[in-house]
Amino acid sequence: MATVTFEAETLGELIRKMRAWIGEAESGTGPGGITGAVEKTTEATSELAKAAIELVANAAPEPISSSEIFKRLTSLGFELSDTAQKTIVSTLDSLAQDEGDEGIIERVDKARDAAIYEMSQAVARGVLRVLGL
Repeated sequence: MATVTFEAETLGELIRKMRAWIGEAESGTGPGGITGAVEKTTEATSELAKAAIELVANAAPEPISSSEIFKRLTSLGFELSDTAQKTIVSTLDSLAQDEGDEGIIERVDKARDAAIYEMSQAVARGVLRVLGL
């Protein structure tokens, strides 16, 4: 499976680079047409979620960040992001075989948004629980 790497000195620069790449992927100008673009977008979204998890983990106070529960929640956040990304890509591949690129655009948008929302919500709940908020 292909990987994507972004290098940046600040979070703002990283976000700008990722948005530019996502915009290119969503426009369908890359290889693979719409299905390929959605796959790239899903991968980028997964990486962005993992970057957010890492940012929260690094910002946590030492007593919290060194706890086993916090470490496990961080690990689960990464696993959840990877699993969601793999599930979305495999589902898209199946749908593309059945319906073609044009028939899945709306389904892809809805599925991606729902997965990102669920992923973000689960990670946020876990972090808040660990912080006791």
